[in-house]
Amino acid sequence: MEVNDTLILLSLTQAEINAITSPDAGSIVYNTTTNEVQGYNGSSWISLGSGGGGGGEVNTASNLGVTGEGVFAQKNGVDLEFKKLIGGSNVTLTPAVDNITIDVAGGSGEINTASNVGVGNGIFKQKTGVDLEFKSIDVGSGITATVFPDSLRLDLSNENKFFGRVETIDNTTNSNIEYFTEPQNSTEISTTATYTGGNYLVKISFIGRNTSQNGRLIVIPQVDSTDIFSQPYRREAKDNQDIFYETIQKIISLTAGVHSFQLQINRSGGGTSRVFEANINVEKYLGSVT
Repeated sequence: MEVNDTLILLSLTQAEINAITSPDAGSIVYNTTTNEVQGYNGSSWISLGSGGGGGGEVNTASNLGVTGEGVFAQKNGVDLEFKKLIGGSNVTLTPAVDNITIDVAGGSGEINTASNVGVGNGIFKQKTGVDLEFKSIDVGSGITATVFPDSLRLDLSNENKFFGRVETIDNTTNSNIEYFTEPQNSTEISTTATYTGGNYLVKISFIGRNTSQNGRLIVIPQVDSTDIFSQPYRREAKDNQDIFYETIQKIISLTAGVHSFQLQINRSGGGTSRVFEANINVEKYLGSVT
């Protein structure tokens, strides 16, 4: 062999190399598709590189991180195998030349409605767009609201004023000991108290007796010197021994502050009118005034 002589290997395309059945280990060919010398190592054709037999750089592959699903699956011989990406519900994958775009469609989610259960005034007001609107709780006079992390407590103030006068009676002689039993156009109860304001139920009760069928008892309750009723209350005698217990009442409105209550008891007609007990009870009224 002369110096300028060369060794010419069998030249085959990649398709022709793949078509060789049961090649012998150590076989060498020139791959015209990849323009490289390849040798068969007994299981696969490998590139021999320049100078022949070069193994090249040895690499490994792994998924980084400690949680989640990895993209790399495994190394199978010289093949690095990767997992495919599959778009699930509301997810679309768009492959490009050198990237994959992942789009997440906005799900409609669960559709809910809102309503007040039962009768009466509800807390829920309306749904405006995606906003559920609820009514605010506005506490009025005589009511306090305490807000807790997950509850709201409403307390009703029990504002109650009681004014009274009791006459001592001699049961043996049935005669009065104090002048109160003989009303003579006089104010028998007069008192002041402080109120938070709002509506109040005023109750006037009294126990009395008329000794003449022509006699009558006249009761005039007042607040701040103004008559509560448009006409005085009159109790006509039913007979000569008329003993009675009466209660009259009315709802009034008061501003916050100090107010005075008076009770005038008068008599007219024949006989004797006696009052044994009289009371004024003023209590907060939370209902509506009709």
